[in-house]
Amino acid sequence: MAEWGLEPTDTDKIIRTGAGAFYRKEDVPRLTEIRQRHEQELKDAIAADTTGDGFIFQMFYRELADHEFGFTMEYDETLAALGLTWEQVQADQRLSHGLKKAAHMFGVE
Repeated sequence: MAEWGLEPTDTDKIIRTGAGAFYRKEDVPRLTEIRQRHEQELKDAIAADTTGDGFIFQMFYRELADHEFGFTMEYDETLAALGLTWEQVQADQRLSHGLKKAAHMFGVE
């Protein structure tokens, strides 16, 4: 609180996230802008990968590893982290190919 120039009693000026982090309410517009920009950058990078062998593969591989796919063999957390559904992946040949290729790195045929 002191680093933000706030008093310990200024709890009405901060917001706690679900991940245990805190930010100032006055920063909400900037954080919203950053989140929206990141979402657009992700969409643009996915759109630019015409085969699923580049960014899409790397995206899925990274998220599968982050969500311990090698142990769980479950896709749910990975897809949720990327804002995708199983139906969206299956409907897009590039996404489906990239996910299969990434899962293969964990021994899934």
